[in-house]
Amino acid sequence: MRKIAIVVLFFFVLSTLGSCVSAPKYSDYIGLPKEEALQELQGKKVSNGVKLALNWVLWGWVGLWIPSLVDTIKVISYIDDFQSVERRISAAETTPGVNEVTAQTTAVTPTAVTQSRTSGITTGIEGAINKASENLINNLPDRSKIAVLSVSSRDRNSATFVMDELEFQLVDSGFFTVVDRKTLDQVRSEQEFQLSGEVDDDSAVSIGKMLGADIVVTGSISGSGSMQRLTLKALNVQTAQIVTMAREQF
Repeated sequence: MRKIAIVVLFFFVLSTLGSCVSAPKYSDYIGLPKEEALQELQGKKVSNGVKLALNWVLWGWVGLWIPSLVDTIKVISYIDDFQSVERRISAAETTPGVNEVTAQTTAVTPTAVTQSRTSGITTGIEGAINKASENLINNLPDRSKIAVLSVSSRDRNSATFVMDELEFQLVDSGFFTVVDRKTLDQVRSEQEFQLSGEVDDDSAVSIGKMLGADIVVTGSISGSGSMQRLTLKALNVQTAQIVTMAREQF
């Protein structure tokens, strides 16, 4: 049995070291024009195919097929990832890049408080929400069921506004399912926590499981006056790990 275990471990290590294919990430294409991003995505598909073929030749030549089988399974599992990234890129005229945002922002006059949501140019708390939600949308897994649980703030109205806007941005992206407010309010009432209060990670994960969510989002508004900061945190309900965080000043 010991020899079998050693052989299995040996092949596992080889399969890990021999892995050469990779899944695409939407964040890799942020800042590129749509056509260029789609071309690079297509290039990654071709690259994965070539690497897989070479993998079979390399390991097949020495009679070790496990690494090649592992990569073949990975390539098949990455099909949904490629389709998801391609759908995200195609959904926008251009993928949002830092340079583009900077160039747009310079056109805003100092006295402007907010602009229309469609322009993507906002300041104040709405601008902070837009930037923070963009971070979440770019980094959360597609087709996730998301529950926006609470935003800790001294101002209840600000907390409600952030939650409403964040839910809108997530739904409007078309990539996620968002737990409806009625269901959330029912669980919130049963668990006796306030939308404007602070919720610890363990409680957030527990509530997320009750809601059947994949991801739970909590947040906070800190500071005062012109030095306030919005922080959003997304947690994986199954692992309790932080998927992504966003922090914006306003």
